[in-house]
This record gives sequence, structure tokens and C-alpha cells, in this order.
Amino acid sequence: MKKLFLVIGVTFLLSACGGTKSDPNSNSSANDAKPAASSAEKVKVGDTVAFVSGHDGLAEGKIDSMDGARYKIKYGDSMETKDESDIYPLPKSGVKPQVKAGDMVAAKMESGAYWAGSEVLSVSDDVIEVKGLYYGRTASLAPDKIIVVRAPQVADFKKLKSEKDFSAKAKAMRPQNPAGWKPKVGDRVVAEWSAGSWWVGEVTGLAGSMAKLKWPSSFPASELSFDKLAPLPKAGATMPAVDSFVLVKPDSDSGQWQYAQVTAVNGQSADIKFADGKTRSIKAGEYIALS
Repeated sequence: MKKLFLVIGVTFLLSACGGTKSDPNSNSSANDAKPAASSAEKVKVGDTVAFVSGHDGLAEGKIDSMDGARYKIKYGDSMETKDESDIYPLPKSGVKPQVKAGDMVAAKMESGAYWAGSEVLSVSDDVIEVKGLYYGRTASLAPDKIIVVRAPQVADFKKLKSEKDFSAKAKAMRPQNPAGWKPKVGDRVVAEWSAGSWWVGEVTGLAGSMAKLKWPSSFPASELSFDKLAPLPKAGATMPAVDSFVLVKPDSDSGQWQYAQVTAVNGQSADIKFADGKTRSIKAGEYIALS
């Protein structure tokens, strides 16, 4: 009987060892056997986390309560309710994120509770260089100042980058005014009230190459150089070239003129797109050409 028990015991041990032995021909791994836990599953009530606060970045707050996949986050004096997919644990010191140049991330570029949507410029052993998408500022940061974001935030950040690149190209251009054009007192013109912000104003005085303007809105009176003015467009003007940038007339004289790029020209009309990707058609008299 003792011999029988001994045989059974040896057989059991050999079977157990054989069950845990890895198959050299298998491509499976521990991650294949059990999916990694989501970021939100690693946090708990009382933890300070980052959460999606807009299309341009994340903010920090403390988890007040959790109800399934819904989280209440204390942010300053307010309470935010967020889905699990909007929650990110804060990076741990000494853990380097797996990022490369061109990746979209959230970066803590200054003190405070904001993580700015950013593009990775370069990666070294201890430093990750990034460029903030909204203000275009660059910074060299420690790895624990970087959060790797999920696909929806990557898409938002890429869209923001595209809009900012579009606006930067357009704002670097000036109106193609007629040769020798100068404003006269009483003229209604399109003028750059502030950087990249164009509105209709009336010329009330001239002094050398400067013009005094009053605005139909509540803006205070301005004094601007002639290069910041353009005559109102007229019907019958030559249509702009494809890929060129233009300032587009708003629905009312009191509205702001918007930058757009020409995507197609069809006779006396042109198709345009704005920085946010929206499109429309324009005709002569509804735009000012830029160069």
C-alpha cells in the first residue's frame, strides 16, 4: 500500500511540474493570459489624478467618490463627474514613459494643476523635450512630468496642433492691398484691432502712415499703421488661387473676419476651409486676399 501511495505521489508531482513548464514553441506571454488593468482601475477614492478637462489638456483633482465607471473629482471648489476613460493616475517617479518624437502627450510644464497637450520633440535617458500645442512653448521635462494619453486625447491634440499650425501660417500674412492704396478719413476699412483679429472700423483721422479708427463694437478707439488696414473688398475682384489664404467676411459688419484657406476655385466662387476644418463657399466681395 505504501508503494502504491508513493507511485501516485510521484506521478502527481511530475504532472504538476509538466503543467507549469513553458512551451518553447509558444508565442504567448503573461500579458496574453491576462490583459493589463486599465489606468482607472489603479486609482481609489482619495487619490489625486489627472482628468480630461478640455480638448487642450488635463487637470489634477482628487477622487471624491466612485460609482462603477463614473468618478466624482474635487477640482478646486468645484466637483467634476468623469468617466473612467477620462481618468489618468499621476506618473510615478523613476518610471519612464514609452514615448518617441512626434507623440502627443500631456505634459506638466509649470507648477499648478494643469497638464498641457503637447508634442514630444526628443527623448533622452532623463529628459523629454516637448512643445505645448496651445501656446507653442517648449520645455525639457523629467519623465514623471509626462502622461501618455489614450486615443481620444491623441486625436484632440492632433486636431489642436493642426488648428494652431493653420492659424500661425495665416497670421504671418498681410492683405494684398491695391498698389498705392491709402485710407482716407471717413473710409470704412478692415483693420487688425489686435494680433490676428480683424474687424471693420471707420477712419477718423490720419497722421503720416498712421490712421485713427473707431469701431462699431465696444472697442476703444485705435491708432494703426496702414499695413494693418485693408479696403473693403468689392464684387468682381479676381478669385484667389488654390491653397492661398484669405480673410473671410462675417455675416454682419460687427463680426470678426476669419482666416481661411482656398481649396478649390469654380468660376466666380471658391471653396474654403477654416482652421477648425469647417468649409463653405465664397465669391468676390466676401474675402480679402493675403500674401
